[in-house]
Amino acid sequence: MDHSSVSFSALERLGEGTFRLEWFGNVIRGATDKVVVVFAPWEMDPDTGEVRSNSDKRISVSVPVAYLRKFRIGDIWEDGINTGRRDTSTRETFQLDIAEGTAQVMPVGVPINSDRQNPEYPLPFSAFGSHRNHTHAQCVRIQLDDNSTFVVPCMELVRFYFGASGSFLKRLFSGAFALDKLYTRARINRKTFTANIDLAPDLSGVAAATVARIALDRQARSAARWIVNSGTATSANVVSYYPKTTFPFFGATDLTVYGRWIIQGDRRVFFAEQLVRCTHSFPFFTLYYTTSRSLMKRAEVTGASSRDPDKVLANMPEPDFPTTHLTEQSVSSVLQPVGIPIDDESEVPFPDLAAKKVCRVKESKENLQSSDFKDPIEELSAGDETASSSTRAAEVSAELPEVAIEEVQPDAAESFAFAISAHNGFRPGHMTWVSLVGDRSNGVKPPEGFVRGNTVVNSGDRRLQDIWCGLIEVRNGPILSTLLVLIRDNVTQDVHDHVLMLRIDPSIIERDDIEKYCSAFAAGGQSEVYSQNIVDMIGSQSASNLYMILIRLSNMGSRLTIYSRFVGDWPADEVLVRDPAGAPENFTTWPPPFERTSRKK
Repeated sequence: MDHSSVSFSALERLGEGTFRLEWFGNVIRGATDKVVVVFAPWEMDPDTGEVRSNSDKRISVSVPVAYLRKFRIGDIWEDGINTGRRDTSTRETFQLDIAEGTAQVMPVGVPINSDRQNPEYPLPFSAFGSHRNHTHAQCVRIQLDDNSTFVVPCMELVRFYFGASGSFLKRLFSGAFALDKLYTRARINRKTFTANIDLAPDLSGVAAATVARIALDRQARSAARWIVNSGTATSANVVSYYPKTTFPFFGATDLTVYGRWIIQGDRRVFFAEQLVRCTHSFPFFTLYYTTSRSLMKRAEVTGASSRDPDKVLANMPEPDFPTTHLTEQSVSSVLQPVGIPIDDESEVPFPDLAAKKVCRVKESKENLQSSDFKDPIEELSAGDETASSSTRAAEVSAELPEVAIEEVQPDAAESFAFAISAHNGFRPGHMTWVSLVGDRSNGVKPPEGFVRGNTVVNSGDRRLQDIWCGLIEVRNGPILSTLLVLIRDNVTQDVHDHVLMLRIDPSIIERDDIEKYCSAFAAGGQSEVYSQNIVDMIGSQSASNLYMILIRLSNMGSRLTIYSRFVGDWPADEVLVRDPAGAPENFTTWPPPFERTSRKK
């Protein structure tokens, strides 16, 4: 049985016993939007001795749409809890090429031919009867070959492609303007395919990839818009709401499904009851998102009050929890919602997405109240939000990626830091990080490496959040130079100075100068403030290219010597340092004026 032990108040109508989920019915609009789910008793056939569902005794229940991800056709439920068992006869992988016109959306009860004497239906009652009261439910039909078709309920497409986040599903069914409230800003670089999206305040990070797909792919937005528009149309016509949608992409995919083959004479129909895996790619290579909504894991909620919630990582083993009851009542708009991951999905639904970087840009740690962690949470809900409710919201979701994510560096910063480490591998001690923030007076070592610009410069300029800064000491024998590296984040168009390297006079490193350079870089464009200090710059196309960065690091030594100082013994009383660009001949002497040392005899 599913270790998370989640029960649903909506399933109390089933009573005790074992049931198979058979079909999705209509969506019921209200303060809490719900979807009708059809169950049938899972019992032994007295004639054959086989255990199967009895569609003659089917029972319909209404569950909040926010819980849809948890409900799959073919799953076996016992006493209101998902057992993790599945009753579907066949697993198939279809190589589909979705294009304009290949996927036909139609009610499951409408004949696909014009022969009134011998009508053919997508799902005939003779082979499948659990949709008998929901013949207006929409399905997608794809012709596989001359004699074979593929049929999938539209609600299964909604569950699989749009159901990763319960809060997103609530928004998707919220009315005519649902798609206008998903995000406040979305951007993508069409050459690097790095995308940035700022989610709406009440959407959690688990919705980021879904929302980004809608924002960046026209077909995905069309599929989502169809869901919204079909609800608007049924409200105007006062008829039952059976959502219409289609696949959220055009192109090829290997689609793995569970279902059954239905034979109709010389024709075959594959009824896809559960979508399991889709290989079509998402429209980005890297996705950075922001959100003001963070989810708590139940490990945080049920822990002791002294436990630091920020130290709870997503990969920590979870204890066994008491059963959490999911209801339909109103939820608190103040208390932090709790994530309920769907941990009984045996496969990665989107392998393309699993291989990509999806990261939350998080300015500071969440301030969670320890008083909220003392007692186990026995009841959560997915109703409308009110300030007076004391019930936490439940976020039923495919995964909870943002729980362990802190400040995330862009690819260029990670590549540059890795290049420094690799460079020091064959030239030990050649380059050393110098902390730009913090101090050692409290005995704590300040952070090294790249830090976000707004932690270096204390100002209200929000553009500083979109740059990263790092300070490096470069040692060539007894010569020490200082390099300030500035990197842009959230870049949506190629720029020539994606990575900028500036030389700093190590003898007079001034905090004001560094802050001035950071602010000028954040403002964008070539700045006269630092133009004379530029050592090198790397454009967006090569900003994350490790080989390119290593080449630049290896060749920059001579360009740094205009600002250098000696830190070791040298067999001369005065040494001339020349810069290839034409530095003054007497620019640096040894010992330098700020540091008097004696030469060993």
